[in-house]
Amino acid sequence: HHAINQLLAHHGVVFEPSKLNMWISTPPYQMGDFICYNLDSIFSKDWNNNNKTNFMQIIEKDSFLYHQEYLDFEEWKKTKNKITDYLLFNTMKPIFNIDAFISLNPESYNTYFILGRYYFKQGHYEDAKQMFKIALTKSLPSQSLKNEIDNYLIDLK
Repeated sequence: HHAINQLLAHHGVVFEPSKLNMWISTPPYQMGDFICYNLDSIFSKDWNNNNKTNFMQIIEKDSFLYHQEYLDFEEWKKTKNKITDYLLFNTMKPIFNIDAFISLNPESYNTYFILGRYYFKQGHYEDAKQMFKIALTKSLPSQSLKNEIDNYLIDLK
């Protein structure tokens, strides 16, 4: 139900034990090229004389990097970080278009959870309640997050 790569992880590794090869991902996330390293050559005495990487065995970057969905996610993330800084560190209130923010990542619970907290902080309780209710309709990663949203809704009664 939840993706393995939720655009959160920094590294990915693929092993081929029979040939002692391993591929390590490059940024962003786990979607850049995976570069192959042979463990036999890495641990050999001739390490400095050997070709350190086997560029003939690169697994090429994910084509998703060129899709609009990825560009939308990156834009959403920038705005999310500004809102989060405002919520957690009392930075200056961010200026952003709420409808545009929602449209960049409408299926994520986090879009509505963050907006609920944003409205709550400003005392816009009906808007906060609406956002928290929408967040509960999305796929949540944990029961503790559901409990946290439920607690906000209790506080709003």
